[in-house]
Amino acid sequence: DLMLKPDHYITAEEIERVRGLAPRIKAMIAELDSYGLPATVVHSDFHRWNMAVPGDRVIFFDWTDASVGHPFLDVAFFFTAASRHVFPEEPETVDRLREVYLQELCSFAPIETLRKALSLGEAIGRVHQAINYRHLLRSIEPAERWTLDYLGSFVKNLLTQLEGTGD
Repeated sequence: DLMLKPDHYITAEEIERVRGLAPRIKAMIAELDSYGLPATVVHSDFHRWNMAVPGDRVIFFDWTDASVGHPFLDVAFFFTAASRHVFPEEPETVDRLREVYLQELCSFAPIETLRKALSLGEAIGRVHQAINYRHLLRSIEPAERWTLDYLGSFVKNLLTQLEGTGD
């Protein structure tokens, strides 16, 4: 009963379109893996509401979904949320944040490779979110699952990204 089903986030037709993209998604995962970037701690719920900035420090919290994985899995939420909610009128600021993030990884790959990997990571991060939340739902009482049932939303965002950008 925890399979992806049509709901207020996603339609049956959209689910079928995503299923049709499975080979493409697998190829994207393989390409991302081929860049050989080292694994890191992945927060898996990394967005502005799970961080605080008291004074000159940044505190990240809500590590319940943490795992070890690709360094670009968390950026799907973060940069999207930054674009929509923090800097909606300043896309150049979000672009600059991406570049600063990538500069820290230039010892592992050339910047152009990192830019491509980041784009793939943003899409694959949505797959990661959907899988992660599916597992989280298994540990919640059925009557309470609605509080975390964002599977359709994550998959719809993936579909929108893949169909909109061609990545």
